[in-house]
Amino acid sequence: MYILLIYTLVFSIVTMGLFGRFLGTKGIFFFSNFMMFICLIYALFVAYETAFASSFTIVKLGAWIHVGTLTLDWGFLFDSIASTMLVVVIFVSFFVHLFQLVI
Repeated sequence: MYILLIYTLVFSIVTMGLFGRFLGTKGIFFFSNFMMFICLIYALFVAYETAFASSFTIVKLGAWIHVGTLTLDWGFLFDSIASTMLVVVIFVSFFVHLFQLVI
């Protein structure tokens, strides 16, 4: 679920970049707003699980450097601060984008 939040944003960006000409201006606005709404739902789920359930999640994506005893990995850490910032940023982005669609 946590990585699905990142993949949804990447899918939205790639789709709008590659097929924006075919969707048109209105299609891009509706598609991007729909994807932001899905991301907002995912972010609320992450916030519930990390902030209200007092847990954190570490998602390791892969190894970066292995030298002797030094090991550096790529990954994400979802804790209460990160999830709160995630909800705030996506919430503001969603409603600013929604109001641009209405105006």
